[in-house]
This record gives sequence, structure tokens and C-alpha cells, in this order.
Amino acid sequence: MKLFVKINLIFINLLFFIGMGLVCLSPYINPAEYWLPALMAISSHFLIMGNIFFIILWAFKKNYLFILSLLILLIGSFQSLPKHFQYNTKTSTTEKGIILCSYNVRSFTGNDGKAVKEWDRMLVNQYLKEKKADIVCFQEINHDLIAGFNPFHDDSTAYCTSDKNELITISRYPIIRESKYFFEKSNMIIISDLKIGDDTIRIFNCHMQSYNLSSSYIHSLNTFSIIKQIENIKMAQYFLPKFKYFIKQRANQADLLKEKINECPYPVIVCGDFNDTPDSYTYHTIKGEMKDSYIESGRGTGSSYIRPFFSFRIDYIFHNNFYKSYNFTVDNKNYSDHKPIWCKLVKNDSE
Repeated sequence: MKLFVKINLIFINLLFFIGMGLVCLSPYINPAEYWLPALMAISSHFLIMGNIFFIILWAFKKNYLFILSLLILLIGSFQSLPKHFQYNTKTSTTEKGIILCSYNVRSFTGNDGKAVKEWDRMLVNQYLKEKKADIVCFQEINHDLIAGFNPFHDDSTAYCTSDKNELITISRYPIIRESKYFFEKSNMIIISDLKIGDDTIRIFNCHMQSYNLSSSYIHSLNTFSIIKQIENIKMAQYFLPKFKYFIKQRANQADLLKEKINECPYPVIVCGDFNDTPDSYTYHTIKGEMKDSYIESGRGTGSSYIRPFFSFRIDYIFHNNFYKSYNFTVDNKNYSDHKPIWCKLVKNDSE
């Protein structure tokens, strides 16, 4: 191997090593103070593939540099692999519980986002009936389109709605108290207190700050080429300031939501579209000591956002120890740019 090529490969390998190291640090560093680790967390799939490439390359060349990438991948895998891949063997139960679904429906505009589709709206309604959902938390829902919309098999339906076309929580159990919290710039959470038997539980239905990327911009990212350096620089000049701004916004929102969770006197369920990966400060802050129902009872990758380049797990259902979760599922439905997630929550008798 020529010296010039080898030096360049070592330099690139170091960049992948450092990038993966920043991914490992991302959950613990507030992006409002230092945002680069959060950006690296978005690119974790790319960084993993790069480090795997260098492990194979250096091992083939019988060069001990392969240990560099192997070490950081082992550290990263120990920390984040359970958040990205699960194979739980005991996922179902005959115990009585509640079936909860969280779904960003993109205002029923389908996967392309071009126009409202009545057909998709009816398909979503029928799909939830077949799942026998007890509680449904919608994000990005158009209030004008829910007239006659009932995902349950009976009429015992309670609604908690936002003041704009954003969030709705629908429950077959009585909603005895509700409140709304609008974040400073955009997005919000709605908070519902439900009476389930003798218990009162609080559900936080959340939609955190997105990147506000249109389909055309996402397509431009998909066409990224290592050869077209000038175009890549222009792309970075456009996207990086947007990413930086929205990453910081979402971190502030996560801090505020965490405060409200900590103030809650009841058992808590948190669900919704966080617009952030499991390696993020957003995930780590909101989850805290709660259980991630995907880790507890899911299988596969759990990816819920439908995009070729941005296929990530960004939709979540968290709960505290009051519940045990079973059969976490990401259903392969393309009625939106998100897939619906759901699980069964059973009261934890040991608590």
C-alpha cells in the first residue's frame, strides 16, 4: 500500500472513530451547549458501516489498526445496540391489559404528503379497530378529518385534542383531566389523565421538533455522492445550520417535558414522535428511568420512519414500573411517512 494512500485511509479511519465516539457521548451532552455529538448520532448507521469497512480492510492487510474501529464499535454496541435491535422471545401474554397505539398520520396525506386521502383515513380507522386498540395517540392529525372517526368497536370514546391540527389522544377510558403545553417555537404535548378501574394514569402525547425537511430536500440528501465535492459542500452549507437549530430546539423541549414527567403524581406513559434516534440526548433525557417498550418486548430494528436514507426509530412508547409491556410492534403500514407503533401494557402486580 502506497504511503500517501495509507496516510489518507488512516486519517479517514480516525474521523470515523471520532464520529462513533461522539455518538457514544451524545446521550449525555446537551446539544444546546454542544451540538456536534447530536449530529453524529443521526449519522450513526453511516459511521457504523464505515468502521466495519476499516475493520475488514486493516484485518485483510494484517494491520493492527483494525483494533481502533473494533474497539469503538464494541463500546458503541454495548451502549446502543439494545436500543436498535431486539429479539425478545416472550412477547405475548393472556393477562388483561391496555393496548396502546402511537401514530404520526401526517394529516392523512399518505407517504407522499401531496394531498389528503380519504381512503387512507378509513384504512387507518379500520386498522386500529382490527388491532382492538384501547388508547390511540395521534400526531400530525387534521382535526377537520376526524368527524365520525372512531377506532374502537363501541361508542365509549373520549378525546383530548390540541388547539391546532397537531395532536389527539383517543381513549375508551374516561379522560378526567387534560392539559396542553406549547413549546416556545413549535410543536407541543397534550397531557391526559385517564381513569382505568381504580387507577389514574397520565399519558403524555408528544410531537417534538422536526427538521422541517421537504421531500425534495430529503431526495437531495439521498443523492449525496462522495465524488461531487462542490455539491456536497453546498448541501452542507444549507443543511448544517438547519440541523443545528432544530437539534437545540428539541433538546430544550426534552428538558421541559422531563420536568413535567417528574412533577406527575400518577403512573406515567409517554409516547409520540420524538424526531430523534435512540442515541440522542432527547431519548436519554425523556426516558430517564422509565422502560422503553421496544426494548422490553420488541423484535427487529424498530424503525418507524419510512425513508430510504432516514429510516430510523424515532417513535416511542415509554412507561414507568407501574406497567409491564408486551408485544411491541411496528406495523408495516404505508398510510403515512411513519409506521404505527403499539404494545400491550399490563399492570405490574409487583409494584
